[in-house]
Amino acid sequence: MIRFKLILCCLLSGATLTVEAAPKRAPKAKPAPLPAAVQTQLEGRLGERMNACIRQRVMSEDELSLVAPFKQRDEKELWQSEFWGKWTLGAVGSYRYNRDPELLAKITRGVQAILATQSPDGYIGNYAPDAQLGGWDVWGRKYTMFGLLAYYDLTGDKKSLEGAVKLADHLLTQIPAQESIVRAGYYRGMPPSSVLVPMVMLYNRTMDSRYLDFAKYIVSEWETPDGPQLVSKALADVPVAERFPSHGSAQAWWSWENGQKAYEMMSCYDGLLGLYALTRNADYLKAAEKSVRNIIDEEINIAGSGSADECFYHGRRMQTTPAYSMMETCVTMTWMQLCGHLLELTHDPLYADQIERTVYNALLAALKGDGSQIAKYSPLEGVRSPGGPQCGMHVNCCNMNGPRAFAMIPELMATCAADTLFVNLYGESVSKVPLAGGEVILRQQTNYPEQGSVELTVNPRKSREFAVAVRIPAWSKITMVTVNGQAVADVR
Repeated sequence: MIRFKLILCCLLSGATLTVEAAPKRAPKAKPAPLPAAVQTQLEGRLGERMNACIRQRVMSEDELSLVAPFKQRDEKELWQSEFWGKWTLGAVGSYRYNRDPELLAKITRGVQAILATQSPDGYIGNYAPDAQLGGWDVWGRKYTMFGLLAYYDLTGDKKSLEGAVKLADHLLTQIPAQESIVRAGYYRGMPPSSVLVPMVMLYNRTMDSRYLDFAKYIVSEWETPDGPQLVSKALADVPVAERFPSHGSAQAWWSWENGQKAYEMMSCYDGLLGLYALTRNADYLKAAEKSVRNIIDEEINIAGSGSADECFYHGRRMQTTPAYSMMETCVTMTWMQLCGHLLELTHDPLYADQIERTVYNALLAALKGDGSQIAKYSPLEGVRSPGGPQCGMHVNCCNMNGPRAFAMIPELMATCAADTLFVNLYGESVSKVPLAGGEVILRQQTNYPEQGSVELTVNPRKSREFAVAVRIPAWSKITMVTVNGQAVADVR
């Protein structure tokens, strides 16, 4: 057993800990098993908020009502088809956390109900045949595929994987034959292009090259004159708020021309990182990191979220100016997701610093005291907005998406790679870490961030040598570390 103690002192700005990224790896010839996950139980304030979110926002949902629009198929422009997938993703993450059999039963009922709506041609959605590929249709299909694959990863249920495969195969018959991916929806094609995320997941689980080819096609279409140019403009250091003319009017905001939509843009970069992990195309990682750095420098405000009117707008420099619809929770969640993916790939603590600020400020502020609502917007002044019902249903996008952000917290507290345990976030918790040489129990005892003292107890199942990478928050100007009571010199 090893005891670490960190004393973190806030002065002005601080140090960061640099850890080398994992070495490059070639795509495998057969599906690789998913890595064993760290199991973390949150305690204290984070644990209380996590439990409230699961109890009030996940368990209270009627999963079958979210399937109802898929049976009607008369939609032409709205986004009801995202709600089932978002809820399922949050519910799967919540079940990974608490292993509640009642929650698993709810998830299973929802999966079975959604699969029952699948047409013989593979389509699952709520759009009328003559409206498919328009509006939010492909965006909704993305979330359905994503939810089915999450359930497959959780349970190994082959029917859910088969359903996702059929849904993807049907899309491949329509795009690009009937329409370019960047013309199949709003916002320079970013919403439909974010189907890149489950396409990469499908390739990883089936090794069917058609899905990898389609993922590469999506990224190639980004760089056409019609596309959002997410790679080339990032590499050229064009700020995310200046890549296309400002949307200006409300009519132009709800349009194909608007290229500043924050949530959808970051969703595409998350998919690009998945493709980078397969291809090791350095431009993909560089484009994502440059965009994220620009978002940190120009968009993320003091509370750890960004956007006004759900778009990037140089928000950091304007955060003392009243703005409309600030800090959408869908933006908060996707920012955490994108930073989490970069943290996984690079182990750069910059991304953990961002996640920490977002969790303790923007995310916790969005959850109502009793856990019954997750605010759609959480402005820096005024009041939080719970968000009304959308698309003729009883739910809205942020109430469905917020639990996904809460479920990320225990997944990101501590992570591992090979024989290194990474302590990314601080809070009262216990983690079971499946290192290559055997499980390690990590306990955090702290009232962080109210105070800067953190005691870590590292207890391997068997005595052996391994590395513990302890993040030093960027805000800590002076950091003191002891190991078993002995001071560590030259902490950086």
